[in-house]
Amino acid sequence: MRSKTTPVLTTVLFLALVFSGYYMYKQNQEIKTLQAKISELQSGSTSCCGDSVVPAYSSISYEEFEQNVNYFKTSIGGNAIDAESETKSLWMSMEEMQNYLCVVRNHAKEMGLNANDLGLRIYFIRYKPSGTEFDNKLSVAFIPTYKSERGTSTDYDASRLKSTTIMEGGQTFIMNRIMPCPVNCDGVLLK
Repeated sequence: MRSKTTPVLTTVLFLALVFSGYYMYKQNQEIKTLQAKISELQSGSTSCCGDSVVPAYSSISYEEFEQNVNYFKTSIGGNAIDAESETKSLWMSMEEMQNYLCVVRNHAKEMGLNANDLGLRIYFIRYKPSGTEFDNKLSVAFIPTYKSERGTSTDYDASRLKSTTIMEGGQTFIMNRIMPCPVNCDGVLLK
């Protein structure tokens, strides 16, 4: 004689099997989606970098970059800068940094460079006196790099950096004009 609970138990077990199968299917789909996103990020083809990105970051010319790097070198160890007015921190917007990275990435793609071979070198500079609030302020400048044939990270060559415009608007590949503190100190934790 069969128990009355057998059909109920069989139905419950069948439904549990169906739900667990569905749950495992959904988990597998989420894993595939995440793997696709990771692959996209690793390949450098993120959606933030459309092919028509217009430069919207602050830059300086190669000549100004070279002058400010040399001015930084000559100011090290000297008494020209007092500790109170020395740069304590630098600030830039995420949007400006993202825009810069997208412009560099797109230009590298046009040159046939692999996105995985790109990088940034950060140079310390000091603004030469010119009658602005940035006089003598320590700052940084970003220069794109690519992996050379020897496998080393190489700065974009001077001829590429000296081209005064990379698109209309006069932008160069040298990102700068990053806000220093003192000058822009609102919200700074350590002054």
